[in-house]
Amino acid sequence: MKILTKLTITTLLIAAPMASFSAPTPEELGWEAGVVAPSPLKSKYTTPLFKTVQEAEQAKALADEELARVKKLREGQHYLCNQKIFVNRCIDKAEKVLKDRERFAEQLKRTADHQIRQIEINNHQKKADPQPPRETDKPQPSCRARAQKPPSMFQ
Repeated sequence: MKILTKLTITTLLIAAPMASFSAPTPEELGWEAGVVAPSPLKSKYTTPLFKTVQEAEQAKALADEELARVKKLREGQHYLCNQKIFVNRCIDKAEKVLKDRERFAEQLKRTADHQIRQIEINNHQKKADPQPPRETDKPQPSCRARAQKPPSMFQ
């Protein structure tokens, strides 16, 4: 009996702090069913043009964070919308904005990847060919090549 009592008390002492660390519910966060704000990345990256690889990598990281945020928002919206009378209308309203946010984040990642490749190609070409060839470096046509020109009709 003493062992059972100790085991029960130990279990309660361990479980109590774990219960307080549970994730907050969407209601506690102040979310409203079916209402999702547009992407905060849209205003910053309407036409993304990155000058360095680091800028593009930062944008990719922000896009990854946005995708994770969309996933959490989707779960929270499904939870909230399932408590409404018109569940499907609520979910559709939230999904419209969430899909737009998701598409924008994916597009930002693709654009950043493309521009990273372009920057690396340009850097590689600059290293391989530091100066364009000069006109004096071009080979001159030989005498034989000049002699073999086809005759012109208007001579």
